[in-house]
Amino acid sequence: MCKEVKNRNASIDGLRAFAIVLIVASHCGFLSQGGVGNAIFFAISGFFAAMPFGVKNVEKELLTFKGIVRYYWKKICRILPVFYAVLFSVYVLMPGVFDKRSLIKNMMFYESYGHLWFLQQEMFMYLCLPLVFCLMYIIKKVVKCKYNDLICAVAVLMLAFLSKKFLSGEILYLVGNGGRQMVRFFQFFIGMSAGYMYRAYLISEKDWSNNYKIRLLADSYNFLFIVFCIISSRSILKYWNAELENYYVGWQMPSLCTSLAAISILVLLVAEKSLFARIMGNRYVAFLGRISFSIYLIHYFIITYLGLHSTIRNMLMVYVASIGVSIILYYLIEKPAVLFAKTMSFKEIKTYYSKLF
Repeated sequence: MCKEVKNRNASIDGLRAFAIVLIVASHCGFLSQGGVGNAIFFAISGFFAAMPFGVKNVEKELLTFKGIVRYYWKKICRILPVFYAVLFSVYVLMPGVFDKRSLIKNMMFYESYGHLWFLQQEMFMYLCLPLVFCLMYIIKKVVKCKYNDLICAVAVLMLAFLSKKFLSGEILYLVGNGGRQMVRFFQFFIGMSAGYMYRAYLISEKDWSNNYKIRLLADSYNFLFIVFCIISSRSILKYWNAELENYYVGWQMPSLCTSLAAISILVLLVAEKSLFARIMGNRYVAFLGRISFSIYLIHYFIITYLGLHSTIRNMLMVYVASIGVSIILYYLIEKPAVLFAKTMSFKEIKTYYSKLF
């Protein structure tokens, strides 16, 4: 790639923080935009599947045995340790949530409890992802040109359309959140398409980061996106039209919400010096995004455990408690697990914990 790419982007972590704020607020009874928050997470997951920073040819990487093993190993270390820690903690502290059988089913992603449906969806997508990359590799081999990433972006969008149209909940489904859940490949693919678009931008000779007009457009778009995430809530729509009181835009228009989130990702990265990119990339906002996975796992159990009702004070209590527990999970489990996935060295882990304490 022609441009230097960092291993992580702080502004995207900030977008994760915004998504988890929407989800926690929704579960606390405010805005009801959890579906929009999940759409943002789907877009980010799909984006990073196609555009893993620092990897030039992810398709070829996943067509080798070593590459596939490395890919699944990283996902296992990233997700399972903290996920299992939360499940076992809930099993011990909240006996009424899981029995032994449901605990094992959740651990194996055979079924999912409540909000954990999203993680079940992601794990199933990651399992199938090498097949998608195999198709993209074939496309790149057949169409040998400088625009093959753009062609892959269009191809993935077609997969999104086809999967949404033909993979109904009757044909392919997951058991989660109390019933059958259609597999949401299409939301993941929309994010992947944005990833391929960004790859094409990186390979090109263009650099829009210093263009003030691009930065202005980027800030305008992200401002409107955040406004959309708020005013499209049923809590606000019902004041315009009483019939929209039970309208959840994130669940009833998932393709639109995921597409808007994917565009926001592209805008933040292409205009990395824009005001919104700097705000989202603020160290405190970005850190909230880095621990968002743990917040996602733990917050709903905290709401259930404390038996909280929908008040502003209780919502703030949930945020504070979730962030506190998530910081502990992040430093004790998440971060060392990711480090072990990279180094495969127990000595490095020992050194990490010795420095931590």
